[in-house]
Amino acid sequence: MPLPAPLPLWARVALYLLPLSHPVSLQLADFAEPFDDPADLKWMRFTAQVQNLFSADSADYAYVSWDLCNITGGSVDSSWTQTDFEQATIQLQNICVAWSGHMSPAGRFTQMVVHEMAFNPLTESKPFPPSGPPVFQAAMNVTGTSGNAIAPQVACSVTEAHSRRKNWGRFYLPFVGSDQFDAAGRFLTSEIAALAAAVQTNYETLMGLELFPVVPYTSVEGQPNRGLFTVAEIRVDNVPDVIRRRRFATATARQILPV
Repeated sequence: MPLPAPLPLWARVALYLLPLSHPVSLQLADFAEPFDDPADLKWMRFTAQVQNLFSADSADYAYVSWDLCNITGGSVDSSWTQTDFEQATIQLQNICVAWSGHMSPAGRFTQMVVHEMAFNPLTESKPFPPSGPPVFQAAMNVTGTSGNAIAPQVACSVTEAHSRRKNWGRFYLPFVGSDQFDAAGRFLTSEIAALAAAVQTNYETLMGLELFPVVPYTSVEGQPNRGLFTVAEIRVDNVPDVIRRRRFATATARQILPV
């Protein structure tokens, strides 16, 4: 199943190092490209830093990450250019801008940092080698404009669906504003619809530039198997998520009483 050139938008593609141990998983994909050497399969991880303006502790920052693979003319292209980085950053920042209308004034996107990613051979237990220093950085200044701040561990998740459900990806948008909920504590339908549309629009622009959002996987049915799936569908629902690592790192007040 060779990759067509150019790759169709929202195509179900498996980019993998070795033939999948479970052929049924591969049959769910429309196209596939095998790699015998992990060094041949490289992609970029874009990470947006989100400062908590209501905390002086950098441990209270949040981070949002996206994985992008350059697929040029139907083949993975590891030679990213300055223009590639800049165009990708623009589209991902557009998602951050769209989210800012749902984010409390506690949050501010301050920078985008990019690292090159790859897989270790299957003979190594750790799936990823050290990513090394950033290959690209860009300043950002996008502050939330929604309601009051709530507990920082509450987040809105965006699911990146592809051909294999057990390996779907997600990214989690932080610092939800207090006015984003209905009376039952779910996200407002209008808000999640607007967010999903923004992600879809900017992902489609990225794919038109042959910079495809992907989801790395490190196992299939419990067996080591490393590769990437392109994102075939975006899902945003009205159920808030809780990211425990985003809770405040330290307490600023505490009551201790004898019993």
